[in-house]
Amino acid sequence: MDGGPQSDDIVRALAGRSGVDLIVTGIGPPPGTSDPRPQLVYALGATPNGWLTSTSTRRDGIITLADLTATLVDQRRDGGTSTPPPIDGTPVQVVPGRVTAAAVQDHLGAVDALSYAVLRGDLALGVGGAALGVLYLLSVRRGWSRPARVVAAFSCVIPAAMMLTGAVPWSETSQPGLVLSLVVAGWAVLLTGLTLVAARRHAIPIAVVGAAVTVAAFTADAALGAVMEPGSMLNSRPINGGRWYGFGNVTFAVYAATTLLLLGYLAHGLRAAGRPRAALAAVAALGSVVVVVEGWPSMGADFGGVLVLTPVVLGLLLVRSGLSITGSKVVVAGAAAALTATVVSWLDWRRGPAARSHLGAFVQRILDGDAQDIVIRKAVAASHSVLTPVGIGSLAAGAVVWVLIFRRLLPPLAARFTTLRTTAAAALTTSALGTLLNDGGVTVWYTLTAAFAVSVGALATERGCHRTSVAEPTSAREGK
Repeated sequence: MDGGPQSDDIVRALAGRSGVDLIVTGIGPPPGTSDPRPQLVYALGATPNGWLTSTSTRRDGIITLADLTATLVDQRRDGGTSTPPPIDGTPVQVVPGRVTAAAVQDHLGAVDALSYAVLRGDLALGVGGAALGVLYLLSVRRGWSRPARVVAAFSCVIPAAMMLTGAVPWSETSQPGLVLSLVVAGWAVLLTGLTLVAARRHAIPIAVVGAAVTVAAFTADAALGAVMEPGSMLNSRPINGGRWYGFGNVTFAVYAATTLLLLGYLAHGLRAAGRPRAALAAVAALGSVVVVVEGWPSMGADFGGVLVLTPVVLGLLLVRSGLSITGSKVVVAGAAAALTATVVSWLDWRRGPAARSHLGAFVQRILDGDAQDIVIRKAVAASHSVLTPVGIGSLAAGAVVWVLIFRRLLPPLAARFTTLRTTAAAALTTSALGTLLNDGGVTVWYTLTAAFAVSVGALATERGCHRTSVAEPTSAREGK
């Protein structure tokens, strides 16, 4: 209830009554302000002492308003039925721990940093990226191959560096924005060096090594339960109240782009070595692993990602096997995607109300006949992201980028990466399907487009550096 001006008196009176569980919380900005930050929630009578949490967030010290509703409903049921009501949210739980006023203040500051300090990290990354862009253009213009390769490698590992920022508790420091900027820069420099060394030692394109590093970082995080994602620069800001666990739309888009490039190069290398069956097996194995990682409830927990990646991977398998893609096969691939997502969601649903992710919760909503609200809400969110000036501009800019990729960048690279055109077609398909089937909408389009364009640009850069290094000795001999 809202006590209005008498809130203090009401809270004091209820807190003094025995046998009463009292929950005090703010539900929005204080009167007369537009402060959108998360509000404090305090539960008196909770046992044992500790931090509030729920399966809706899977984060200690963070719950949602929907969890409060579910908690109240659960109290009223008094154990009369085991079937949860068709509402969002799950009952609040308590993680035992010592909670003090100072600890609460620090925790609120850390959550606030995940929403606001991360913007300073993005700004620092943008300024650094702009400076490297100038260096790259200058290097290309003057024929400096080494700086151009370094910038290309840096660009390819940035997503991995942004994910790995979640391995450091930067949000809990006194200067979170500064620490985050230093952390992402440190990871980027380290991964750039490793990528350049690995590319040279194994004679593999920088873009492919960068893709492998990114896929490895994302897969490792998912295997650990997506523990780095909440504090990474790729995660949704808590202030938006979006995804609290698993992989979000930005992470999915980058994961898909780098996975497809890696699948394409594996197929190219194995086919060039005269092992077409191994190429088919590699695509099937890695593609299946990524689909499972993306959708499994304790990992990526991304329903839309499974729907998008499954038919794309199956399409790549058809192409690699030499079979033509027909309308009936497209339908079968779509059905396989729906079946995969259904099986994963059903397995999650069987774990019970207290352990389900949003995948299993959606199955329960279907059983309750209340799933259409979620579908409509996500469809509206996706359409709203597209039908805005920014959304339309992103679609137009992305279309131009894809035209440039297919017409200008791919033809010169075809000889050294024979499966690149098919890979690019798969990436374009994924970006289009992801835009249609995810509530992030146009976010998937421009993120995946940018990630794949960076990889192709790195391939083109390395080809140009190779041509320059071959031409220089020839020119020197001619001068003699």
